[in-house]
Amino acid sequence: MMQAMSNAKDSAAIIILILLFILYYTIIGYYLFRGTLQGYQNFYSPGETWYQMTILLTTSNFPDIMLPALHQSTLNFFFFSSYLILGLYFLLNLLLATIFSGYKSKMAEKALQQADKRMIYLEKYYNLCDTGNKGYLSIGEARKFFN
Repeated sequence: MMQAMSNAKDSAAIIILILLFILYYTIIGYYLFRGTLQGYQNFYSPGETWYQMTILLTTSNFPDIMLPALHQSTLNFFFFSSYLILGLYFLLNLLLATIFSGYKSKMAEKALQQADKRMIYLEKYYNLCDTGNKGYLSIGEARKFFN
């Protein structure tokens, strides 16, 4: 149970980090492209810039959002590439790894619980088959146990 709480806290911290990352690039993009064609098309308000940058993190609007800025200056490539590299290949993978780690530990805990239940059941059934509490099974008792 403590492991699940820890993973939830870790995931929440990473999600907050991703949101702050998007906010940082939103502010930079809004002021960087203000007064340009890119600014009029996609970054005309902070809310619209946030929306476009959030969608860009999923790469759904990748070429459409970057091409007008590339026509303005090829140095704008560094803004978009740094955003995608840090966001996609670092932050989102970090979130995925945290979620997978939580899933893996939960499945290991579940398998351990099932193994414990199996051992309890086998011990109870063994004790039922062991008439006289000898500590071992005779051939007839063993046949009954394994059937």
